[in-house]
Amino acid sequence: YENNTCVPCEANCASCQDRPDFCASCDHHLVIYENRCYSACPLHTFETEDYSRCPPRSFPNQGGVCWPCHESCETCAGAGQDSCLTCAPAHLHVIDLAVCLQSCPEGYYENYENNTCVPCEANCASCQDRPDFCASCDHHLVIYENRCYSACPLHTFETEDYSCAPCHSSCLTCNGSSESQCITCKPGRFAIDGKCVNSCPDGFYSDKKRQECLPCATGCATCTTNGVCLTCKENWIKNKKGKCISAGSEICDESEYAENGHCHPCHSTCESCTGPTEHDCLSCSASLLLQNSRCVSACDDSYYMEAGVCVRCLHTCTKCVSRMNCTVCARGLQLQSGECRTTCAEGYYSDRGNCAKCYLSCQTCSGPRRDQCVTCPTGWQLASGECHPECPEGFFKGAFGCQKCHHYCRTCNGAGPLACTSCPSHFMLDGGLCMECLGSQYYDPPTQTCKTCHESCRSCSGPGQYSCVTCAFPLHLDRLNNQCVPCCASDAAPDDQTCCHCNKDTGGCINSSPAGKRRIQIGAEQSLSQLGGGAFGFGQTASTFLDPEARGLLNHLTSPQITIAALTVAALLLIICIILIVTVVKKNSYHRYTGIKYNKLSQNYQKTVVRVPVEDSGRALCHDGDDDDDEEEEADGEVTFYRST
Repeated sequence: YENNTCVPCEANCASCQDRPDFCASCDHHLVIYENRCYSACPLHTFETEDYSRCPPRSFPNQGGVCWPCHESCETCAGAGQDSCLTCAPAHLHVIDLAVCLQSCPEGYYENYENNTCVPCEANCASCQDRPDFCASCDHHLVIYENRCYSACPLHTFETEDYSCAPCHSSCLTCNGSSESQCITCKPGRFAIDGKCVNSCPDGFYSDKKRQECLPCATGCATCTTNGVCLTCKENWIKNKKGKCISAGSEICDESEYAENGHCHPCHSTCESCTGPTEHDCLSCSASLLLQNSRCVSACDDSYYMEAGVCVRCLHTCTKCVSRMNCTVCARGLQLQSGECRTTCAEGYYSDRGNCAKCYLSCQTCSGPRRDQCVTCPTGWQLASGECHPECPEGFFKGAFGCQKCHHYCRTCNGAGPLACTSCPSHFMLDGGLCMECLGSQYYDPPTQTCKTCHESCRSCSGPGQYSCVTCAFPLHLDRLNNQCVPCCASDAAPDDQTCCHCNKDTGGCINSSPAGKRRIQIGAEQSLSQLGGGAFGFGQTASTFLDPEARGLLNHLTSPQITIAALTVAALLLIICIILIVTVVKKNSYHRYTGIKYNKLSQNYQKTVVRVPVEDSGRALCHDGDDDDDEEEEADGEVTFYRST
C-alpha cells in the first residue's frame, strides 16, 4: 500500500510488507531468506522445515496467492476435490483418485492402518481386506473362492448369482450339486442317467472312449464292451447270428416271430423282429436304418449313422455327425472343436453356446475385443481390460497388475498426484507433482519446463522483454510492444525509447508512447534492411547508410501518424492503378473486336482502284448509280471502289 494505492509484490513473493521486495511468504516450492524468495537456499544456509509457504488447508495458485483447499482435504495440490494430498478428519484418502471420502467407493476396500481406500484388483467389482479378495465381480464374470473368472473351473458349476459351486464328488463337470446332475465323469467312471458309476448295470456295457454306459441289444442280459451279447434275458435265446430272439422263434423264418407256438410276420419295415409292431425290429432292409428297435429312413438329430445302424450321440450332444464330432450341445454346455464342454478352453470365450477365440493378447477373456481380457499370459500386464508387455502410458505396475495413474500425470511410478514421472502438455514436473507454471514463469514447449520471465515482467507469455503481460513495480506495460517501461519524465526527449507517457489518473501507459514508436521503427528498419540486402547483396541495415539528418527524417517517417497516412495514400493509388488497367484492357479488347469485324466485312467486297489526276482529286467523286452498296475511298490521287460481291 503506497500513496493510497495497492502496489503488487515483486515476482515470486506470495505476500509482502511495507515494500514490494520485502517478502513475507513465497510462491509454491520457493524458499525465503532475508525476506527474499529463492529456488534454493544460498551458500552457508540450509532449508528448515518450519517455514510456511501457505497456511494450513490452502495451497499457492499459479499467481502465488494462497487459495483454500476443498473442505475434505487437509493438504492439497489444487482447489478441486480431486487434488487432496492428505485428508481432513473423519475422511478416507482414495490415493489413486486423490479424493477424500467418508467411506470407500465401490471397487475399493478400507485400509484401517493408514485410513486409505485401496483399489481392488482388476475384474473385482468389490473386495474385502485386500485387493485380491473379491466379494463380487465385473459384469459377465463369475466368482469362485473370492477370485473372478470368465467361466467356472472344473468340478464346479455356475449358480444363478454368478458364483461357482462345487459338483458332486463323482462328477468332473455338472449342472448342479447332486449326484444325478453330472455331465461328464472323472476318469474310471461312466455316465448313465446323469450319474457317474464305477461299473455299468446289467443290460448295459461301458464305452471307455465315450465314458458312458450304453444299452445292450434287445433281449440281451449282458454284453461285451463292444456290444456283443453274452447272455440273453429269460425266455430269450440266441440265434445262429448271436442275437437274442424270443424262445420258439427259431422254428420261424427270419422275417417272422413266434407267439403261442405259431409264427407271425414282422412289421413291413423290419427284416427280422421280436414282435408285430414297428418298434420290435431286430434288423432292417437295405434301404432303412435301425434305430432303437425301429427301422427309419434317416437317423434322428441326436443319432449318427454307423454301419447301417443309428448310434446315439454322446449324452452331452443334441446333434452330431460322428461319435466325437458334436454340432449342437446340450443346454448349458459350450461347443468347441466338435466337443461339448462346461467351459471354453483357455483363450476362448462363450458366444451363444459356441466357443469363440479371444483377442490374441488375452489368456482368458469375456468377449472378442482387445479390451475384454480377464487374465494375461505370464509376464504381461492387465490394464483397463487390455494385456500389455509393460504397463502402458498412464498406468504403473502395482502388486496386482497395472493401476491407473492420477489424472494429473502422463506417466507415474505410483498412486496419487505426487508420483508423476512426466506431465501432460503445458504442465511442468516439480517434485513428482505436475503443476502449471508460476505467475512469474512461462511454459517452454521444447524443454517442457517452466522458465522465468524477463526481469522487467511480473508475468509473461514467453521469453524476452517483449512478452510481458503484467509488470514488476514500478514499471508499466506498454501494450504496443508488450514491454514494461517506466513513465517518461516531464522533460523527456521526444525520441526517448526507454519510457512511456503515462496517464496521470491510472498510471498506465498511453499507447502513443515513444516505446510504442520504437517497435514500429524497428519493424520499418528491418523491412528496409531486407530490401537493401536484396538489392545490394548484403544485409546491413538501411540506417547505416544514412547521415544523422537523414536518420532523423527516417524516424519521423516511421511515426504512427505518418505511417497510417502513407498506407492510406498507397491504398488509393493502388485502387486508381487497378481502374486504369481495367480501362486499358477493355479498350484494347474493343479495338481488337472491331478489327476482326472489319476484316470479315472486307472479304465480302471487290476492291477496284482507279487512278485520277492529283489536281482532280479535290473534285466531287463519281458513284456507281447502279448499286447503292458501293463505297468509296480517296488516297493520294487514287480512288478505290468497293463493290459488293
